[in-house]
Amino acid sequence: MAGGSRLAVVSGGGTGVGKQIAHTLAGQGDRVVIIGRRRELLAQARAEINEATGTDHVADTLVGRAGTPADVAAAIRYITSPEAGYLTGQIIGLNGGAVLGR
Repeated sequence: MAGGSRLAVVSGGGTGVGKQIAHTLAGQGDRVVIIGRRRELLAQARAEINEATGTDHVADTLVGRAGTPADVAAAIRYITSPEAGYLTGQIIGLNGGAVLGR
């Protein structure tokens, strides 16, 4: 499959092999989400890779941005609405996909 049409989620993307894989994929034009334990390393890796590849294809959340109070309000509106009547005992992770797979 040619680059540019995929979305990759790279665990440990803030350092080492994970960071290099993210760099390679972004350089091919793929969208890349990096996840890891240390937020500051992820932010640094994201900036370095995007600058080196001349792209903005690397994000540290699936949605590529920080959450807002409006995001939380929308979730609360939904879980308190009649449409969520069948939803019981769930944990709703409002994290933009930042903890995907953990």
